[in-house]
Amino acid sequence: MRNENECNVIKDLLPSYIDNLTSIESNELINKHLKECDSCKKFLNNIKNEEVKEEKETEFLKFAKKYNKKLFNLRMILIFIILIGFSIFTISTGRKMIIISNLSNKAKKYESSDNYHMILYNNEKDKLYQLELYKMGDKLKTISICMQNNKFEKIVSIGHKNVEKSKEIQMQGPDDNIYDMHTYYDEIPELGNRKIAVIDSDKAIANKIHNALYTDNLWELFKFAINSSVKNTTIYGKEFYHITCDERFCTEGLYFDKETGIYMSQRAETGQDKKIFGLSETIYEFNTVTESDFIEPDISEYESMTTEEYYNILYNNK
Repeated sequence: MRNENECNVIKDLLPSYIDNLTSIESNELINKHLKECDSCKKFLNNIKNEEVKEEKETEFLKFAKKYNKKLFNLRMILIFIILIGFSIFTISTGRKMIIISNLSNKAKKYESSDNYHMILYNNEKDKLYQLELYKMGDKLKTISICMQNNKFEKIVSIGHKNVEKSKEIQMQGPDDNIYDMHTYYDEIPELGNRKIAVIDSDKAIANKIHNALYTDNLWELFKFAINSSVKNTTIYGKEFYHITCDERFCTEGLYFDKETGIYMSQRAETGQDKKIFGLSETIYEFNTVTESDFIEPDISEYESMTTEEYYNILYNNK
């Protein structure tokens, strides 16, 4: 058995021996001892394994620290991107909510207007259509002109609201009014271009100006704003907002007058060249209608008949 004191001395020298800090003489003594002492040799191997382990742990800690720093930076970048995106979304949605709400409030002032003149122009492929509407109190006049396939027709209706019938139909849901009308048909191709006056017709007409941007509450306004786009545009020198929302309008959207908030125009495009195949323009004039706008045509120039007689002629000519 080796001298225990000698082993203790060798073990004390081994850390320095591993780090090459011992002298040549000491190294010779240690090497000689290690060849003859398994216990000290095992002790030396344990010291070397511990140092390797410590080196690996140190390298791992350095890597983990570096990785955590990068991960922290990535998290901060991600949070920054999310905050920027949320800010853009909030500002964009807030802007749209304000514009839509302001336009709706403006249009609301005109919804129940009792004096206005409206002209609607509609162009669809080979069909041209124009509708004029004059409203003053309970009086109403419409002029519709249609040109299609080289055929021209004009229909003029003048009358006043039937209060009782209007109440009855509105109780069922529709926001229409019933008008007792005199209707004048000019140059209707199906009637052989005869001029006919129907003196007992009544028509259900929705003459209330439509507030297309109205929402019931703030939540509905928020959902509307999220699903829509709002852009500034100019048509014929007049400023509009072009608003698209697939849930409420056609895909191409509608054009709203910035001054009144009323829907004024619609353009339908098709194909890659974005050619316009449908065009609808509406013009409003408020507080311009007078009694002179309701002067009826000279009935002596027309064939006067009842609604039943008119439809009998119309069906017999088909």
